[in-house]
Amino acid sequence: MAKNTAITALRKAGRFPSGDQEPDDLPGGEGAEPAGYTGDVRKALADLPSGQREVLQLRFVDDLSLQEIADVLDIPLGTVKSRLHLGIARLRSSDFARRLLGE
Repeated sequence: MAKNTAITALRKAGRFPSGDQEPDDLPGGEGAEPAGYTGDVRKALADLPSGQREVLQLRFVDDLSLQEIADVLDIPLGTVKSRLHLGIARLRSSDFARRLLGE
């Protein structure tokens, strides 16, 4: 938990200089996800191994580049790429993805 808090603080310090809006103040906050999907998305992410979940969140939620993720997590770029690939593959095969796609 401390690691994630530190990562969040570093991201905010670099991305939201004083005077800019915080992410929570931007449009698309509450109610931005279709009804009923919030819990499903969280469960699908929670089912991933922590390394894959962490990389997916940094890439798609925090919009960091692959190199930025490698730097923040202090892991090789190849490890970031493999965790991202495996995490996406695992999400695609999840129950959530099958329901979302109507399969």
